[in-house]
Amino acid sequence: MLREDNKMSIAEVKKVIHHSWNFFKHADKDPHGVLVFDPSETDHIIFISTLECGELASTSIEMQVFQLWFLSVGKISLEENNEIQIFSKNLFPNLDRLSRNEQLSAGHLMLMKQKSNVNLL
Repeated sequence: MLREDNKMSIAEVKKVIHHSWNFFKHADKDPHGVLVFDPSETDHIIFISTLECGELASTSIEMQVFQLWFLSVGKISLEENNEIQIFSKNLFPNLDRLSRNEQLSAGHLMLMKQKSNVNLL
């Protein structure tokens, strides 16, 4: 998915995937080095992980809410008339226009609502 979507070689994909791990592994060689971390990059990793977990077993309510939240943030788009995409946008209207903190708060609020009434999704 990452490789095909970004037209990357296997070596380039491995470099991206192992970037942080390599930074910590070799930190003794550059003790003043700084790892630039963008928390929003983890969203993709979590999204893909929840999809892969769903291949093995039922997804938890947390995973389901995260998947819908992620689709609503607008980092990826499914087909224009995709039912899941439409549902996620209706569940989190205008989420893509909010600040990162507001997006996270909206996700947390929805998760709390879902956990208090499991039948909502």
